[in-house]
Amino acid sequence: MKRAPWWLAALLAALLAWAAPVFAQDFSPAAGAGPGADAAALLDRALGSPRTGVGIECGAARRFGLPELDSRALAVTLARGSVCVAAGVAQAGEPEFGWNAAAIALGSARSSGGVALRALARRERRVGALAAPTLRAGAGLEGGAGGWLALGGPLLAWASVPQAVVTGEAPPLS
Repeated sequence: MKRAPWWLAALLAALLAWAAPVFAQDFSPAAGAGPGADAAALLDRALGSPRTGVGIECGAARRFGLPELDSRALAVTLARGSVCVAAGVAQAGEPEFGWNAAAIALGSARSSGGVALRALARRERRVGALAAPTLRAGAGLEGGAGGWLALGGPLLAWASVPQAVVTGEAPPLS
């Protein structure tokens, strides 16, 4: 068997060292990266976990310790069998530079793994943003997906691309 060149192994090691959890930020859950049993993980990262029933979550965060960047979120999830649906609304920042967001996610998860899709619409809160002549002025849409597999024991492999597609205004704080 032929071994990979040393430079390819060094590049892979550098990429793995540089990797970090990525969140879409509007519904960032308090829990760490990876699949979660809450609506926030499904809405923010498109990573849900197997559960059944109805859940309601409220969240608040202060980014970078600045009160001007306070955010609030409300999310609801409904799960039956392996299918889970979540929806939520969020508000972040002061009216001069803040935004409102609404998101929906659809996923399927079992004990062996799961997949999900998410979509989010965002609108600036500044005065006059709703009176803009086009939808694109002060608004943005994003979509993404995620998935995970149980590898046995406590090991999980997961990938999340919460902002795979972004159109309109760039996501705030990006």
